[in-house]
Amino acid sequence: MNCFKASSITAHNRDRGGANHEKGDIEVMGMWLGCKRRTSIPRWLLPEKTEIGVVSRGDRMEAILSLPLKPMVRLISEAAEKGVDVRQIFEGHRLGDGAVIKTEEKSDSI
Repeated sequence: MNCFKASSITAHNRDRGGANHEKGDIEVMGMWLGCKRRTSIPRWLLPEKTEIGVVSRGDRMEAILSLPLKPMVRLISEAAEKGVDVRQIFEGHRLGDGAVIKTEEKSDSI
């Protein structure tokens, strides 16, 4: 939250106290983000060598990109300042209702 607000991006925590908002945990410029906090995350999700991020994908699933948050926030902020409709870029690229999510733990339908 602080990263977004420091970059003058409108952001609201919608999951305070475990409220489980139906659209997501954080609302950023009308877009929704989930927040997952763990003691540690799998090392394969972290960039190595000179990589800026990690692209990963499950079988027959859309690829996702793991990036450090601060540069992504800066990119969103600068694009919005230049009049780019950031929300429109992401709008068609989310898993959406009914997508099957496969994880190493189990397969869930959202």
